[in-house]
Amino acid sequence: MSTSFTYRPLTKNSEIRVLLLEPASNRDATLKGSFQHIDLLDHYFTDPYTALSYVWGNPTAADRIVLDSRGSGITITANLAAALRDIRHSTRVHHVWVDALCINQQDIPERNQQVPLMRDIYYGASRTIIYLGSPNPEAELILRRVSRSTPTDANTIRDLVFVPEQERSDNKVLREALDALTKDLVTRPWFERVWTYQELILSKDPWVQFGRLKVQWTELCNIFPRPSVAPGKSNEVLTGMNRVRDAFHVSTKEKYDTRKLWQILKSRIGSRATDPRDMIYANLGVHSDRHIVKEQIKVDYNKTIRDVFIEAGHYVVKNGTLGEALYGITNSPLRSILPSWVPDWGVEISPELLKKEQAKMSGSVPSSLNNDLLFVTDKAYSLDVERITSLIPPPESFPSSEVSQRALGKAVFAFPQDTATSSLLRGLWTRFTVSLSTARPGDPHPTTWLDGLDNRSVQITMTRVMEYFIAPVYRHTRSRLAFLSDDTITIVHEDVCLGDSIVILAAPFDRADCTHEGEVPGLQMVTRRLESDRSCKVGGGIVDKPRLNKPAPRTHHCRLIGRQEMRVFTQTFWKPDHPVALVIH
Repeated sequence: MSTSFTYRPLTKNSEIRVLLLEPASNRDATLKGSFQHIDLLDHYFTDPYTALSYVWGNPTAADRIVLDSRGSGITITANLAAALRDIRHSTRVHHVWVDALCINQQDIPERNQQVPLMRDIYYGASRTIIYLGSPNPEAELILRRVSRSTPTDANTIRDLVFVPEQERSDNKVLREALDALTKDLVTRPWFERVWTYQELILSKDPWVQFGRLKVQWTELCNIFPRPSVAPGKSNEVLTGMNRVRDAFHVSTKEKYDTRKLWQILKSRIGSRATDPRDMIYANLGVHSDRHIVKEQIKVDYNKTIRDVFIEAGHYVVKNGTLGEALYGITNSPLRSILPSWVPDWGVEISPELLKKEQAKMSGSVPSSLNNDLLFVTDKAYSLDVERITSLIPPPESFPSSEVSQRALGKAVFAFPQDTATSSLLRGLWTRFTVSLSTARPGDPHPTTWLDGLDNRSVQITMTRVMEYFIAPVYRHTRSRLAFLSDDTITIVHEDVCLGDSIVILAAPFDRADCTHEGEVPGLQMVTRRLESDRSCKVGGGIVDKPRLNKPAPRTHHCRLIGRQEMRVFTQTFWKPDHPVALVIH
């Protein structure tokens, strides 16, 4: 966003600018305005202002607003220009706070200082306008009806959703318009934008505006039934957002304070942001653990995207769990610039911006000296690493052996866990693996694998085998049957390779950089060992803690491949003579 306008600096930490948008009777008239500086600490003694919540849209400058008597101004996006024209009054100045104008976007220190104030800005606004663009004709019919409706009229519109279609003929036009609004509403980009979450929740009096038509947020929500009555994306999205907002403004403090930042990030996976760093920064206004977050995450747009996500990743592991961090790992393009354990939260990034970030990484300090390593050490031997020693190919790779499968399946699912059943299963297993060995002689098929297992273990593991070869889900997902170094069997994702390891964590264990113990019940993940171990020393410390009369831990330098979805039951759980330390890159 280019500008020929010179901003007057903000002089106080609590000072913001408010746009005084000049009136115009003609919508196409030139946008004009000026700035008023106010202090948020005493803004109740100044003129009230409206906060604007909108989508920037295409970043290409398409319009301009004049901001002083000399004609100096700032170029703005088409979406912002449309919003300003539609909210502009015809006869009086409108006091508006809008991020793209009231914050000098070219001044990084100012952005760093203003973004943490967003909570107070939206909470202090007399009202918030949620600008969704122009309505389609059918949606406009409903919105006009709602905006000037009585409670009885609003109930009539709601009732259309519950009435059977054959009984709606008298209201056909209105019903079709309501259907159009239902389909159109939540496809608007505003509902995917990362900033809108806190902007809505913090607002005392939010209004939704389509073009020049306005309706209160609560009235819009009221025309949609509960999702349990009429399921659908629009109902679920609106109801969910409104429930969180009500919890912030109405519910008890104890109930609302369950919304930690890591919980919000988890619930907002896949949100859209022009700047990926805003996935973190845009959620810093409504979380309950503000004092903790303030010490661990600092708003700083001078930091690289990678550094911001690593900083947030350490916060999640330290204050949530490592499992929550794994939940935030997706197939986002951000993965190429992040350590394997750092959640990306499903954020997209443009190819151009990704190239810039990769260029910054090429000149960065080696990872062993940075904060991008995650250290996990065992305590009371509650961390186990089992290597994948064999992988049976996908089921469709084998010729049909239905007779063996049916016999084995019948024995697994129908017989009790006793010695006779165990002997039968062992015999069937031998026949089954022999048939596989005949079909694929080059693959490992351990016919003696069941030796040494008790009856219950035989039953459990044979159930896994049958799930693998019979259940349709594994044929569609191309999962693999894996044998581990402790003679355990499990099903893994097709991305897993021979030599990978399944890491089994159970509480308590030492989390990275933690000063307290945490609970991670049954967390299991797949890791891939690096080709060569690197130095474990960071900041003068060693990965493992000193142990009295205990052998040095086996240190594994690895990358995280993903969560192990099927739980592994090891036969030789925990190895007191082989403590383990992980360094996840």
